[in-house]
Amino acid sequence: MEVKKQIRTIALKKRAQVPVADHQQWDREIHKRLYEHPFFIKSETILCYLSLPDEVGTDLLISECLRRGKKVYIPKVCQQEMVFYRLRALDQVELGHFGVREPLSREAYQGEEGLVITPLLAFDKELRRLGYGGGYYDRFFASHNNMNKIGLAYELQRIERVPTDARDVPLDLIFTQKEMYECVCN
Repeated sequence: MEVKKQIRTIALKKRAQVPVADHQQWDREIHKRLYEHPFFIKSETILCYLSLPDEVGTDLLISECLRRGKKVYIPKVCQQEMVFYRLRALDQVELGHFGVREPLSREAYQGEEGLVITPLLAFDKELRRLGYGGGYYDRFFASHNNMNKIGLAYELQRIERVPTDARDVPLDLIFTQKEMYECVCN
């Protein structure tokens, strides 16, 4: 656990040092890659985080999803679980746990299929992700294993190996401003 904590601290510092103009340019490049991928094109339902200032931005991504007629759901932490609620416009949010914007809607996601777009602090070439440490996404993935799982990250967040345990669920794809990572695992 101490190693994960150290990686989180380093990742947060690296991300915070990126100039705003680079964040914005990289976000556009990441979104472009995502928009062209079949997982995104075919998905009618998108479960997506609302980004914090140093994360890969999702406001423009969510706006594009809504413009394309996709159903968008965003997470809210409810005790130890993460529940996704329908978002029909970006102004239908409030500030919640951990300073994260959360949905005002109580129209919960009930499905088993769709595309989940996840935040992360670090990742490796086997698509293991290191999140913020709450385990919310891993618990959600364990109970919704038919969903496509995509991470959005900056290339500087890639590390040699993310330490994992049995509860950690790898992603299907990770998009950065430079490339798309797919697991070539056995």
